[in-house]
Amino acid sequence: MSPRAHRLDSSIDWDFCIQRSFWNAWDTQYLQTIHVETLRRGNEVLGLISSLNLERPRILEIGCGNG
Repeated sequence: MSPRAHRLDSSIDWDFCIQRSFWNAWDTQYLQTIHVETLRRGNEVLGLISSLNLERPRILEIGCGNG
């Protein structure tokens, strides 16, 4: 198995510290800034959710990463 394939092996039981370390490094490399278009889309989504007029909203998960 190549080193890259090993990093993507979903059968490995990664612990919390390994996960945190990986995602912190990934965020630093790929998500250093938030683009203007990302902010616009985020505001659009918030507007759509607000327009639902939910009386007692719960948690809504619609993405991952540096959301």
